[in-house]
Formats: sequence, structure tokens, C-alpha cells
Amino acid sequence: MAVTTAQAQVITQLAKEAMQIPRGDRPDDDKGINQLEKYTVNVDTTSAYNALLDSVQQATDAQQWSRAEQFIKQMVALDPTNVNNSLLLSNLGTVQRMQGKFDDALRSYNMALDMTPNAVAILTNRGVLHIQRGELDAADADLQRVVERDAQNEEALFWLAFIAMNRGQADVAASRLDEILAFNPRSVQALEGKALLAKATGDYTNALSLYTQLIENAQDADYYANRADCALMLRNLSQASEDIQSALNINPDDGYLYLLRAKLNKMRFNFDDMERDIKLAEQHGVDPEEIQNSLK
Repeated sequence: MAVTTAQAQVITQLAKEAMQIPRGDRPDDDKGINQLEKYTVNVDTTSAYNALLDSVQQATDAQQWSRAEQFIKQMVALDPTNVNNSLLLSNLGTVQRMQGKFDDALRSYNMALDMTPNAVAILTNRGVLHIQRGELDAADADLQRVVERDAQNEEALFWLAFIAMNRGQADVAASRLDEILAFNPRSVQALEGKALLAKATGDYTNALSLYTQLIENAQDADYYANRADCALMLRNLSQASEDIQSALNINPDDGYLYLLRAKLNKMRFNFDDMERDIKLAEQHGVDPEEIQNSLK
């Protein structure tokens, strides 16, 4: 079954939400962005280079991405010929991505790959960055190179499935996710992909079941929100209400949850409550046009 243009737009929006840099520069979860690669440098512990390395680690542990960026730049400038600079540049790209500096991040990844053209982790990072930039052909090329070198690279297979969904290739997307499950039957990432694919293709009953499995593994606000959305589509209003409240208990600052509750209240003909939630959604950053389109 092919994914329609409208469904592909939904998938794209979900991906933007999944990969958005959250408030407080919180690092992205395992749905999209590789965390900083661990350094394995062999240098004198008293050197300035190693002192900067310690500063980078402290800054990243504190999620102070701007400080980490400056320290990494100082490290590269301090020792331009160091064999570890490819890794440093890759991590520079990642901390820039955490700050939404996508052009800078692309330059950093490109420089890292000029030094180590076949580095799987860097190719994966650049591939996901291309997705964030809406450059799906470039992303596909990078991620295909990854699976050619590492056929069991779970993250690359997941994002190749995502690209296939955006291209309306639901069968290809399902096949990629099945590749993950073949070597990792307990993959949460593959299960998330299956749930997203089911939801995008209108199979809300299956999607609801898959999100239930995910919730059993982790009490995540996004899982509750997606299950609530499926419940609304199935007109299971009681389930939707419970899930929206569970999500709000975890993340009361997510405007999308108030939009979901506005939909629920509209379906219940509670129009005063609907208007209240519309205002709350706007106050928490949801575009008014998106609200109106969702409530049509």
C-alpha cells in the first residue's frame, strides 16, 4: 500500500517533531540523532589538548552545547594534524546540530568525512542531518553507504525506512524495518517505525496496538500522544482522554497535547473546553493555522 501525499506530509511533520531540538537544548533521543562519539585519544594527561578534552566532556555532560562547540574548535586549532580531528569534527557537527546550526553542522561533517570517507558513524550523522534539512536524496545516499558497510546498522535502516515512507513506498519501508527485526527482534526503534507506518497508512487499530507495546516498555509522552491520536481516529474517546492526560502529566509544556485535547473536546461537543485548549496550544507554541487545520 502506497503512502499518499497527505500521509507523507504527516510523516514529515512527525519527523520534524521527533528531531526538533527540545527546550533547554536537551539532546535528541534515539529516534534520530547520534549522541556524541566517545573520544579515544592517547595524549599526555597534562597537555592543553587533553585539558580541553576534559572541558568538552564537562560541557556535553551539562548539555552546554555552545561551550562544547567552542572547546572543540580550540582543540582542532591547537593541534590541526591530530589523527583524532575527524572524530572531533564529527562531534562538532553534532553539538552544532543540537543548537539548530544545520549549515555549520554540514560543513563540520563534510570536513570529517574528507578525512575518513567511510566512517559509518559520521555518514549516519550526516544522513540524519540531511533529513532534517529536507534533503532526502542526499540522506538516502549517505545511509545506503552505511548499510553497504554495516548491514545491521539499526539507525541507518530506520531512517531509510523513514525516507521510503516519505516517498510513498510503504512496502519498502516495512521491508527495511523487518531487516532490523531479523537481527534484533526486540528493537524499540523498529517497533516505533512500524507504529509510525501503520498510523501514516491509516491502520489505526494496528498502530494503537503497537504504541501500547511501546508504552509497556517506556512511559513516554510521545507514545501516549500518538496512541491518543489513534484512539481519536477510532472514536475511542475514553482511551484518548486517558492517554492525553498521561502525556500531560509527563510533559505539560507540549502544545500538541492541548491540540489533541481540543480535538477530543470538539468530538464531545464541549466547545468551551475546546476553546480553552486552543488558547493553551497557542500559548505553548502551536501555530494557529495548524490548530485551525487540525480542527476542521
